[in-house]
Amino acid sequence: MITTSGDTSIRITHGDSYQKTIIFENIPFDSIEAVYMTCKQLNLQKQATLNDEDYYQISFTPEETSALPNEKLETTYDLTVYLTKDKVKTALYNQPFIIVPKINVVNTGDGTEGVSL
Repeated sequence: MITTSGDTSIRITHGDSYQKTIIFENIPFDSIEAVYMTCKQLNLQKQATLNDEDYYQISFTPEETSALPNEKLETTYDLTVYLTKDKVKTALYNQPFIIVPKINVVNTGDGTEGVSL
């Protein structure tokens, strides 16, 4: 069995960037070939990237989240791990995947909406 630590839900605000850190507690990183997050309802698949040799990360750009439905949507996702020797394990099954619409925006003062820095 593969276990992960931390909150397993994904909650994305439409149009924002999003990162989810995944830490595997009982599997050596050198035995992992790939990690995928999949959501059947949204026909979505994202490959996680290995960072600093100790955790994986699922990332969405603002452009990617803008392509998702701009309405509150609650669905589920799975996290699948491809291991060496052709083994495949589902690390997380039917975990909450929530998209919420952006309601409040920052006015940049130039007539466009966005974030001024």
